Amino acid sequence: MKLKRRDFGILSLSVFFLMLLLYYFVVISPALSKQRSLGDHMGKKKKDLTEMLALEQEWKSFQEMRREAENILNRRGDGFTLLTYLENVSREVGIETQIQYIKPVSFPLNEGSMQPMGIEMRYNGLDIKQMVNFLHRIEHSKNLLSIKRMKIQPVGGIGSRTLELTLQVDTYTLIK
Repeated sequence: MKLKRRDFGILSLSVFFLMLLLYYFVVISPALSKQRSLGDHMGKKKKDLTEMLALEQEWKSFQEMRREAENILNRRGDGFTLLTYLENVSREVGIETQIQYIKPVSFPLNEGSMQPMGIEMRYNGLDIKQMVNFLHRIEHSKNLLSIKRMKIQPVGGIGSRTLELTLQVDTYTLIK
């Protein structure tokens, strides 16, 4: 069977079109799909890298703060006790006679080089100036102290300006 020229042209075009279609599905389509997935993967990896760099900066900042805290604790010396320090500050401010109670606050043991410790105190009959002076000396001391909880209540009747102050002061000690 001999094909006419026109039929041969149509058959050739059909075969060429089928080969082109086969080439698209076997070579081009998988390559484009792979390129898209690699682009998505690369975008995710870039995002992960920026997160890792941010975490690295956060870690370095944390390490620097930890070194500073250890330096403060070393400078403070082994003879420092939170109770003695708070009693001395109370004496300096003139409120040592207004202490109602002092009790230690317990913390679970830490696995690091620093162990937290705390004291809860209650003062009765403070005026605002004494309280502010006392709190300022605690917060702005160079001894790594922080006030974790504080409760202030007015005491007395109408016209009385005294306050009851309950606070928890925390610090750290170096574990040797």
